[in-house]
Amino acid sequence: MLVEYVDFNRDAGLADSEIPSFVLITEMTRVLGESSVGAAPSVSPLPRSNAQPSMWGLDFSCSETRCRQFSPEPVSAAELEFAACAARQAPAVCNRQFGRLHVFTDRSDIRKVLEIQGGATRFADEITGLAIVTTSLRSYWDDTQRNQAWVDGGLFAMSFIFGLHAQGLGSVSLNWSKSRRQTEDAECRSHFRRRGDHHAGRFRKASSRVSGRVLARVPLNETLHIRTLDSGN
Repeated sequence: MLVEYVDFNRDAGLADSEIPSFVLITEMTRVLGESSVGAAPSVSPLPRSNAQPSMWGLDFSCSETRCRQFSPEPVSAAELEFAACAARQAPAVCNRQFGRLHVFTDRSDIRKVLEIQGGATRFADEITGLAIVTTSLRSYWDDTQRNQAWVDGGLFAMSFIFGLHAQGLGSVSLNWSKSRRQTEDAECRSHFRRRGDHHAGRFRKASSRVSGRVLARVPLNETLHIRTLDSGN
């Protein structure tokens, strides 16, 4: 992918000195080899028919609303995995994937976590699943990308919410504004984007398969972590 990124910028007429992070990419290629940083097979053509508006339609997005009243029925592991798979499809800078879901389904654990959050008092006892969405600042090149974690994390969280909505599950987004001493930066989603343009007739995308192997998405067990407090898991 990085090799293709350099080639794309060169084809667009940029000098090597104008390509962002060119020196770092060149050094990675030298040390690791082209196959390690992603050579030509990491992109593939994508037809316009792949993005037809009839797939879901606007009604799907417009019908998703915040919910603060929940049934006592627990959220199943299969439902969580479905929503996590939707979250994995979220766009991220340079096609990197650093969004993680830390899910609590035990009522006692949920209450303890929400006591830290502090903004769900009225309906906390009704929540049967709580997901904390995180991204890692170690995932980015330097301090010029220091805000990118919020962008990538927000897109990841929104995709997770739509994954819940697609199954008829309600959710509410909770504010997380705690100090660094209290907890790592995170966003909470309970009950357990992307600039829009018309697609060109044909364009290139990051390929999810090389020689039949899925490459573009991290394994589900790295994205979704179902946790309990007492076990330390």
